[in-house]
Amino acid sequence: MLISVVGLICIPLIGMQLFQFIRSGDEFEQMNTAQHLSMLHSLGDSFGNELESLSLSALRIGLDDAVVSAAKPSASDYSIYMAALAIQEYKNTHPLIQSVGVYYRNQDMVLHNVFRKNASFFAQQYFPLDSHGYGALQDYLQNTDTLDCFATESYPTDLTQTLFVARPVRISARTQEQATVFFTINKQILEDWCSVFIPSSSGFAILTTEGQVLLAGGEFGQGLLVNPEFQKFLHGDHQS
Repeated sequence: MLISVVGLICIPLIGMQLFQFIRSGDEFEQMNTAQHLSMLHSLGDSFGNELESLSLSALRIGLDDAVVSAAKPSASDYSIYMAALAIQEYKNTHPLIQSVGVYYRNQDMVLHNVFRKNASFFAQQYFPLDSHGYGALQDYLQNTDTLDCFATESYPTDLTQTLFVARPVRISARTQEQATVFFTINKQILEDWCSVFIPSSSGFAILTTEGQVLLAGGEFGQGLLVNPEFQKFLHGDHQS
């Protein structure tokens, strides 16, 4: 009889303790989610600040006398070299940046890493076996009309693990010369930078405002995109 009574008392107590443990686990998970989303907000704000800084640098590059001189069809090799050196100085002010370049739209010419090349030849470095890919990169450089990103991550070579950030500038009012100033960010550098804000095992992704993944690393997966909490975050003020 005593054993039966003890059993009737203990079973509900054990059940209550188990319920309390599960509820505590849920609260812990919610707390982790909240902390993670808070870190994502910080990361989004910081990346947004980086983009604003790059946008300002692009405008300064467009006003640089050396860059303007290199836009002239009659530009000498020396003036092109000096323009390339001037562009590289801007790279040193942005720790995330791998390289800086200028695409002169009127001439279909890219000035990048001290060399001047046509856009097709330049783009093929990133898409050596894919004409559609380098065609898309050319189109991006030619037609970007605001600060915008372009990623080549889905192609299996080292050069393709790259995010382009570019904006159009007018580098000469007299000749109406149009240009696109672009910055490249290596995927590994970006992943290391993101890990300062969130654990590297969590992964990262750069998304467009439409939710398209441009570049992803670590453990980031498509499953995250359907998570209701992440959707709230995505459709807030931190969409890219």
